[in-house]
Order: sequence, then C-alpha cells, then structure tokens
Amino acid sequence: MIVPGSVKLDGDTVVAATINDVRFMASREYSLNRHDLLNIGLRQTWDSDAWHASGAVNWSSAHSYHPNYNEGTVRSRAMFFAPLTYDGSAGYKTIPTFTTPVDATNPANYQLYQFNIAPKDSKDWDFYTRADLSHDFDGFVTKLAAGANITGASATISAATSTSPRPPTRRCRRWGRAPTNSCRTTIS
Repeated sequence: MIVPGSVKLDGDTVVAATINDVRFMASREYSLNRHDLLNIGLRQTWDSDAWHASGAVNWSSAHSYHPNYNEGTVRSRAMFFAPLTYDGSAGYKTIPTFTTPVDATNPANYQLYQFNIAPKDSKDWDFYTRADLSHDFDGFVTKLAAGANITGASATISAATSTSPRPPTRRCRRWGRAPTNSCRTTIS
C-alpha cells in the first residue's frame, strides 16, 4: 500500500513514493523432483501412382514425483517487513534510490522461515492419431484430400501432507479432455 502524501507524479506516472509492508527476502531452495517420460510414435506413408496415404499414431506418458515421500521441495527464507521508499524522479539516466528505515545488515532484523512443500506425484498421458488420403488429378481440380485426427489427454496430481502453513492435503484433477475428433477436406 502506497503511503498517502509520499507520492511524486510526473504526468500520470508515479516516480517516487513510500510503500508500507514490503517483504525483503533472501531465499534458498532445493528440490528432489524426478521426471520420467515415455514417448512412442509411428508414422507411415504410402504412395501408389496418383494415390497418397499417410498415418501417424503417438502415445506419451509423463510422471513427475519425489522419490522419497518423507521430503519434498525444501525452501529456507530470511526476511523482514518494512516500508520501502524509492525515488526515480531524476530520470532514466540516473539510478533510482531505494531506502528503508530497517538496517538490512543487522541479522537480528530478520525472521527465519523454513518450510517443506509436500511431495508430489503427478501423471499424465497424451494420445494422437492422424490419417490422410489424397488423389492427384490432371485438369482443373489437381488434388482431392481428406484427413482426420483424434486426440486425447489426461492428467492427475496428488500431493501428500505438507509441513508448510498451507492446506495440508491437496488432491485434484488438474485437467482432462475426452477424446475429440476433427476432420478436414480440401480441394486444390
């Protein structure tokens, strides 16, 4: 929240102000995430004189998880909250000033906060298939082509208990689509 009366304007632009309750923070994080991906596909084409056919099919599966369910992504933070005053009124060729009344070099001003984000186990798959058929002609219409494709996808995310102050258990279906069909016909 900008402190009333601290604002300097240049036209419609705020070039200087004081903002209350700014979080100054240093953060460290490490993650044990693992990702497995399996992708299987086949594409084939056939040509016989004026006839041309092609087909493709692809299936993929992905799994993102923590191998050790006792420990997820760990973050450690050192932070303090204080007003922040900035002044950029000298223009773009001068570095703006940033000040706070709290001594950022004094470790006693910081809060230490460590939390463990819940391990995850997410799985998803995708499916795609396509078929095309065309015939070449001599004359005004040179080619007649038709094709179709079918796609489908699904994903789930499961999370175990978290030691962070967030909700302890999250189980959700991230997104999912029923298979859809689409066809196209072109004349060139």
